[in-house]
Amino acid sequence: MIQNRPTILKRLAQIIAGLNIIIVVGAIVLAIGISKRPVYDIIPVVSIVYSVLAVLIISRHPRHTVGWLFLIVGFFFSAGNDGYRFFGIGASL
Repeated sequence: MIQNRPTILKRLAQIIAGLNIIIVVGAIVLAIGISKRPVYDIIPVVSIVYSVLAVLIISRHPRHTVGWLFLIVGFFFSAGNDGYRFFGIGASL
């Protein structure tokens, strides 16, 4: 049975948000493991909040533009910040 479009969009949003959370948690664990210092950074929190809000909006209204924008912003916040975090850790070793 073929699923309807809103169900596919909801599932896609959940997958992207889950991937975002995995990236953020993995980056924090690696940063603490490599540098042996606590991570005081607000960007991972902002990224997760944006992703959770996006999933909440998209689960109610799958074609809502603001929900998809929140998801994109949250994902790129984490992807961009984690890249700089790894570069900074590598440069400081």
